[in-house]
Amino acid sequence: NCLRLLYGIEGNLRCIDCDATNPQWATLTYGALLCIDCSGRHRQMGVQVSVVRSITMDSWKHSDVLAMLEGGNKQLGDFFARHALSTNSNDEITVNRYKTNAAKFYKKNLCIHVSKVSDAGVYMGRELSRQPQQKRRRKNHKGAEDKNECSLECQSLHQKNAKGNNNVGAEVR
Repeated sequence: NCLRLLYGIEGNLRCIDCDATNPQWATLTYGALLCIDCSGRHRQMGVQVSVVRSITMDSWKHSDVLAMLEGGNKQLGDFFARHALSTNSNDEITVNRYKTNAAKFYKKNLCIHVSKVSDAGVYMGRELSRQPQQKRRRKNHKGAEDKNECSLECQSLHQKNAKGNNNVGAEVR
């Protein structure tokens, strides 16, 4: 199921900000999982910085699901580490890293990548979505054995999206 896929992404078994186990919230903006305490901090930053959703109680748009499948806590954590924005025990420092130019760059590029993945059609998994377009076309024509575990679940999402239903469930406002 979707939760198994989400938790199967490297680093997603712990909160991106405080390393707590079993995160139940997501920052869709950064494609990462959060504990309930850190989700509150993200909500306080405002939606211009971080959009937060429950992974079990809220409905998600198609692009939200793709952001989570293409992001991940390890990926974001490694990005922060490369930019000297690693997690610190100080909450203020941790929160402020999301307001840096580096974080804005990450957010923008994740959004662009998710848009390209969405436009490409049926989701075939992280590895395939990151290959150059030419290589991706060749692999798509080989058949079902190249599709990873999530492609069947995601196919129904793409079909709904193609029919004009951009939501996985009813949109929560």
